[in-house]
Amino acid sequence: MDGKDESDRTTIEGVFCDYIAFGGVAGCLLLPGLSALGKFLGALMISMYYKLPMRDAISLGLILNSQGALELMTFRMKKRDKLIDDDAFVVGCLYITFIVAIITPAIRYLLHPSRRYIVHKKRTMMHTRPELDLCVLLCIHDQEDVPSAINLLDALNNPMKQSQLVVYMLHLVELLGHAQPKLIHHRFTKVKASRSYSSEPIVNAFKYFGDSNNEIVVINPFTAISPFTTMHDDVCSLALNKKSCLIFVPFHKRFHSNGVMSSSKYKLKMVNDNILKNAPCSVALVVERGFLKVSKSIETNLYSFQIAVVFIGGEDDREAMFIGARMAGHTNINLTMIRVLESEKVGSDEDEERRVEDEAVDEFRRMTVDNYRVRYIEEVVKDGIGTICILRSMGSNFDLVMVGRRHSPCSALVQGLLLWNEHTELGAIGEVLATSDFMGNATILDP
Repeated sequence: MDGKDESDRTTIEGVFCDYIAFGGVAGCLLLPGLSALGKFLGALMISMYYKLPMRDAISLGLILNSQGALELMTFRMKKRDKLIDDDAFVVGCLYITFIVAIITPAIRYLLHPSRRYIVHKKRTMMHTRPELDLCVLLCIHDQEDVPSAINLLDALNNPMKQSQLVVYMLHLVELLGHAQPKLIHHRFTKVKASRSYSSEPIVNAFKYFGDSNNEIVVINPFTAISPFTTMHDDVCSLALNKKSCLIFVPFHKRFHSNGVMSSSKYKLKMVNDNILKNAPCSVALVVERGFLKVSKSIETNLYSFQIAVVFIGGEDDREAMFIGARMAGHTNINLTMIRVLESEKVGSDEDEERRVEDEAVDEFRRMTVDNYRVRYIEEVVKDGIGTICILRSMGSNFDLVMVGRRHSPCSALVQGLLLWNEHTELGAIGEVLATSDFMGNATILDP
C-alpha cells in the first residue's frame, strides 16, 4: 500500500508542480517544441525529395511527432525511479498535451483516405479504347450473386476481339471480432486458405468460367475481410491499382422466388453509397430480379439473350449505352437501344447537353452500324407518365435492362418519377424498374 500511495502522491505532485517558476508555459515547451520542429522539417524535406504530395508530406511529419499514453507511462516510470524530477515530468506532460491538441485536428483535416481515389478524369467504358484489354472489378457478397455476375461477364466477353477481359473478382466479407482486416489474393492452387470465409465455392465458380474462356478471359480472385464502414476502401483501392474502368456492385435488396423484394440491408446500402461516392471509375449496380427462378445463360441459350438500354439523357445514360455497345459484340446477344425524347422544344440552357447526347448516340450507332442484332428506337413523350408507359411497354421481353442512375430533376422525362425514388442508389428510373411488377425476371444494371 505504501508503494501505491507514494506513486499516486508523486503523480499528483507532478501535476501541480509550479511550472511558472520553470519559465512559464513557453519556457516549458521551448526545448521539446524545437525537437518536434526538427523532426517535422526532416520528414517534410525527405517526403518532398521523394515527390510525395505536399498534403501527405505534412501529414507524415505530424504523425511522426504524435505522442500518447505510452509516452505518459514512460515519464511516470522515470519519475518513479527518480530519473527525472517534478519539473521535467510536468514539461513532458505539457508537451504531450500541446502536441495532441495540435496534431489531432490537423491530421483530421489533412488526411482523408478517400482523396487517394480522386483522379482528374474517371475511367469509363465510354472512353475505353476497344483494342485495349477491358479491366472490370466484380464485387460479390455471397453465392447468390454469382450466376448474374457470370452472365454479365459473359456479355462483356467478346470472342471476336483480340483484347482480353481482365476480371478482378472481390468477395466482400464482414470482419467480426477484433481480427485485423485482410485483402487476400487467391492463387488457384491455394483456394482452401479461405475456407473459413466461404470463398472457395465462389472462387471455384469463377475459375471454371475463366477456364472455359481461357484465351480471352483472365480471372483474378480476391477476398476482402473488413468492417462495413471501411469495406469501400478495399473496393476503391483495388479498382485504382488495377486500373479498372467498371465496378459491378450487387444491390442491397434482393428478390425471392415468390417475386417479393427482401428488406433493405442498411450496412450493404452504406457500402454501396461509399463506393458510388469514392470510386475512381464507373460503377454499375446489379439488381437481380430472377434469382431462384430459371436463369438464362448467354452461352448455353438456344435463342438470343435480350438486352435493352433505356436512354433518357445524362452522363450515366451515355455510360450505359457504351456498355451496351460492348455487349452487342457477343454473337448471342440482341441489343435494343430505346431513346426517350421530350415532345416540346429543348430550352436554350439545355442545348449544349443535347448536343453532347446527340454526338454520343451518333458514335454508338456508328459502332453498331454493321450489327444486325442491334435495334435503335426513338420514343417521344411529354412527361414522366409517358416515360412510365414506355417502360411498361417493354414488359418481360428482356433479360437485362440498363439505365443510368442520375438524371436532371428539371427534365420533363422524369417529372413525377422522383416520387418513386426512396433515396436508394438506383435513382428515379432504376427505382421504377426495380420495384415494378411488369419487368418479369430481368436483371437491371444501373451505371
